[in-house]
Amino acid sequence: MTAAIYRDISHLLGNVNTRETIAREFPKSRFTAQHWLRPGFARGVRSVFTCRSAFQFLCRLLAGSEGTLAFLTEITLACEPLPPSESALVCVHCATIEEALQANLVALRYAPRSCELIDHHILECTKTNLEQRQNRFFVQGDPGALLAVEFAGNTRGEVAGAARRLEAELSAANLGYHYPTVWGKDQQRVWNLRKAALGLLSNIPGDAKPVAVIEDTAVDPEDLPEFCA
Repeated sequence: MTAAIYRDISHLLGNVNTRETIAREFPKSRFTAQHWLRPGFARGVRSVFTCRSAFQFLCRLLAGSEGTLAFLTEITLACEPLPPSESALVCVHCATIEEALQANLVALRYAPRSCELIDHHILECTKTNLEQRQNRFFVQGDPGALLAVEFAGNTRGEVAGAARRLEAELSAANLGYHYPTVWGKDQQRVWNLRKAALGLLSNIPGDAKPVAVIEDTAVDPEDLPEFCA
């Protein structure tokens, strides 16, 4: 049965027209594992979509669909190494969300461990929340958005170097106005403020409330500024 599935997928996606149709209709969908479906891929070096290719495609397809396309009865996990011992957060202060999204494109070139946005609405809510007000220790002024960029490395010097290089590039590009680096246990305080977002927004007086699910979208970072606008 498994081999038949691989053969059928291999036959289906071995057709150039089929692959180019999928790539055209779903240009950046996480559900179609686009790097296997680039237009002209079948005309390149790997001209045959093999059963091994089908296996790799299906793995990415099922992972991207987050469990919506199949019932899984057995899973083999490939574990990641333990994270490096040193980490820090560069908290980029920006005037607008648009500026923060542009700064995100720069930050991603430095391969951060994570990168999260904290917008003006969340920051406003934390001003009147007794618990989260204590976690605003790193906030300077009244930013339109914050970008929390996490770097990790085997030494403190390695992490500090990445933080300095990111700050220098952002400053040169006029992206952000303040770049504090948060170390140690204080990092968790920043994440706690970020994680409190949904609860804080839900408590805003009035009928307007955040809509569930719409935040769970997959968008190419290059498209994020236009998408959010």
